[in-house]
Amino acid sequence: MRLYYLSDGYRFTRSFLIGIVSTCIFLPLFSVRETFTLAILLALAWDFIVFIRRTWLLSNIHTREILSCSEARELLVAERTIALVFLSLGLLSFCLTELHSPQDALSNHVHIFIAFLPGFIFQVIASD
Repeated sequence: MRLYYLSDGYRFTRSFLIGIVSTCIFLPLFSVRETFTLAILLALAWDFIVFIRRTWLLSNIHTREILSCSEARELLVAERTIALVFLSLGLLSFCLTELHSPQDALSNHVHIFIAFLPGFIFQVIASD
């Protein structure tokens, strides 16, 4: 039995929709880069919260099924780790490029917090 809400496709679709909706909401209030940073933060935070809540409530039978079906091939683990590190660095560099821009509505401290938090959440989600 495959749990659809743990699949990468379902999680990507849900995060993408949350990102699009939050971008449309925040775009009139903030600059484009700040809006993208907030949208990424909200999408990753929502995925993290839902993932933890749903996996926390899994029964022993479902947990055994998930772990028995997973294959941890060394090559895939290495490739995924390297790819996720580069994605995290790209995310951080995208979020921090306009840190001292005079058009920013957020203060530098809030901007740095919002830029680094998605990177940490991304690493936690990716390690699951």
